[in-house]
Amino acid sequence: YQRRVREPLDLEDRQTIAINWSEEMLSEYWNIHAKKKDFIEEDPSLNREDEKKVTLSDCLKLFVQSEKLGPDDPWYCNSCKEMRQATKKFDLWMLPRIL
Repeated sequence: YQRRVREPLDLEDRQTIAINWSEEMLSEYWNIHAKKKDFIEEDPSLNREDEKKVTLSDCLKLFVQSEKLGPDDPWYCNSCKEMRQATKKFDLWMLPRIL
């Protein structure tokens, strides 16, 4: 679907745009001879080969791990009726078929 409009596109909250540039369109809008780094900024952390790669499984394990809250984040305990340092934990009950 091609859309040629001269006014800005108004996106709603959480909407995104994906653009798949053909060589023809790329040469029309950018100097095709420009280096990739001229219009795409890469984070230096992507080039670290000496560090361990992080998998999706690693990320999910860290996400559901228990975390002890700091002393500046106390919670009210219904049993002892005092503010206490607490532990929080997230659990994933259902995941979409595609993450």
